[in-house]
Amino acid sequence: TPDQRLARAEQRANEILQHRQKMPASELRVFRQTAIPDAMQLREIRLEALQAVPEAFGSDYETESQRPTSFWEERAAGSPNGGNFVAEDASGRFVGLIGIFTDGRQKTGHVGNIVSVYVLPEARGQGVGDELMRVVLSWAREQNLSRVRLAVVTTNAPAIGLYKRHGFKAYGEESDVIRIGDQSYDELLMDLIL
Repeated sequence: TPDQRLARAEQRANEILQHRQKMPASELRVFRQTAIPDAMQLREIRLEALQAVPEAFGSDYETESQRPTSFWEERAAGSPNGGNFVAEDASGRFVGLIGIFTDGRQKTGHVGNIVSVYVLPEARGQGVGDELMRVVLSWAREQNLSRVRLAVVTTNAPAIGLYKRHGFKAYGEESDVIRIGDQSYDELLMDLIL
C-alpha cells in the first residue's frame, strides 16, 4: 500500500541520514536566485542530483550532461516566469537547489510548478531544504501566484515530509511516471494554496 511504501522509505531515509557526515550549519550562508555567471555551478549540482537520485527527476544524466553552455546560462538566468534558487556554503559552492516556473499564460500563469529540488547529502538535516522552500514560496507570493504544485516520487519520504511541513497537501497520485530499467516509480501530486 502507499502507506507501507512511505513508512519503508522513511525508515530507509532515517538510516541513511544517521550515517552521513553533516556539514556544520555555520558554513551555510546564502540563499538566492541564480544568474548567468552561475551556469556551470548550476550544471554541476543538477548533474550530481541526476546521478545521486535518478528516480526523483524526469530528466536523465546522459541527456543533461550533453547540453551546451548556452542551455545552462539560459537556465541560470531565469525569466519573468520563474527561475532557480540555490543555497551556497561559505566558499560559494552550491549545496542546494530548487526551481519554480509558471507557464506565463493568461489563464494558467497564476500557478507555479516547483521542480529540481535537491540538497547535497552533507548539507541535509540542517534546514537547507526548508530555507530553499521558504525562499521560493516568498518569490511565488511576490509574483502573486495563488497556487504552487509539485510532483514527488512516492518513495521519497524526506521530500514528502519537507513539503508537508510547508503546508503542501496531496491531491492525487500518478502510477508508472518514471522508469529506470525495469523499475517503475509513482508520483505523489501535491499543491499549496497561497
